[in-house]
Amino acid sequence: MNPKSFLITLLLVIVTISACIGQPTPKPSGGGGGGGGGVIPSSDFTISLNPTGASIQQGQSTTTVVTIQGFSPETVSLSCSNFPEITCSFSPTFCTPTCSSTLTITTASTTAASVYAMTVSGRNSTDTRSATYSLTVNTPPPNITEITIDKQEILNGWDDARQKSGVLGSYGNSGLTALAVWNYWLLGEEVPNKTDVINYLNSQIGNNDTNPWGIFTSQLAADQKWPNLAIHLMAYNLLGTKPNKSLDVLFSTIDTWQEVHDEVVRVRINPWGNLWGYVYVWRAYYDNWPPWINNFFTDAEANKQTWLCSEVFCEHQRNHLWYVYTGYGRDFPNITDIIRLTAQVQASNGMWGSPTLLSETGGQLHMLAGLKLLGYDGDIENMMNKSISTIRKLYVKQIVDSKTVGTFKLDENSQPSFSNSVFGSLAGISAGIIVGGNYSTLDPLWLRWRV
Repeated sequence: MNPKSFLITLLLVIVTISACIGQPTPKPSGGGGGGGGGVIPSSDFTISLNPTGASIQQGQSTTTVVTIQGFSPETVSLSCSNFPEITCSFSPTFCTPTCSSTLTITTASTTAASVYAMTVSGRNSTDTRSATYSLTVNTPPPNITEITIDKQEILNGWDDARQKSGVLGSYGNSGLTALAVWNYWLLGEEVPNKTDVINYLNSQIGNNDTNPWGIFTSQLAADQKWPNLAIHLMAYNLLGTKPNKSLDVLFSTIDTWQEVHDEVVRVRINPWGNLWGYVYVWRAYYDNWPPWINNFFTDAEANKQTWLCSEVFCEHQRNHLWYVYTGYGRDFPNITDIIRLTAQVQASNGMWGSPTLLSETGGQLHMLAGLKLLGYDGDIENMMNKSISTIRKLYVKQIVDSKTVGTFKLDENSQPSFSNSVFGSLAGISAGIIVGGNYSTLDPLWLRWRV
């Protein structure tokens, strides 16, 4: 390069460097700020919560994580809005971005039940940023462990039903009266005014030789008619007597296995629950087992797939079969599998059925208590304990004529009624939670009728 060219090149470099001296360094653009293009000040930061809300009961606490993200190492102090009887504490209280702190929110037992929009704030020397936390405070439910189920309260309920019926010996109708007899038996008590009760049941039997108490022309489902008749006749058995009208004509229609089998096949619902009714009407009325009882057992064992299964429907079938097998004194087949399957279909609330009902639960617990009494174990104790809290929830106490009356709801969405009391008593006695009731000293029908 000649001297002249070198001087020209050097001059151009010097001019270029001079032009750059003193020019500001561009700052990164972004989404912050107002309408001027979003240059984020070095002291700015963001605040977020995870989770952004919770629902708790009065007297409880909850936590959330507060996260601070910033663009300079300037300390941020944390705080939250004040509400009566709600306190906040941060760990740590000061935080240097990017960082996090645990916020603990504590309520008192007297904090008003409500929804609170709590403002969680962070502040440095120039800026304040906030996030909203939604806190729902609820009134806790009653302590179910403190709810007692007393047999005298249940008996008060039946006494109230008897007085309101206005008919001597009646608890409302023949079906309710039969259930009342069962309930007194379950609670280990004698039925008051027994003679009046027997006279009332006899007065309602009617003149139709094949339709006692109008059961077979009632609105009952087809698979419930023979079981309903069984409840009536077993009530007579508990009262130590028989109906004053012969039912031999009716029983002549089911005195062979073929007749019974054909009827059950015709109905096609709840087969073993329905068959339980046929067996026990005969057992209660004639004080003996039906002549086709061995056909019943043969058919049951040849069709195990209809009751030895994990579907919810099968639990009902097993329950009724168990009553017949145990009452007769015959070993129930596959008992280990039955206990396992009963545990498998028990709902998370400790109940059985679909939907879960007190009636189904009472039957299952009665079976489990009987198995326990006969020396079986498996998961029986756990299943029984699991059901206790829900049984207590379904028990309703009311003051009627200065007496505490106890009744039960069929499930958590229904109304209490006396007709449910027999199911509640069955469940409560079996689970061992009725004050004054004792399953182990009860004379179970199926043990009384063993061959």
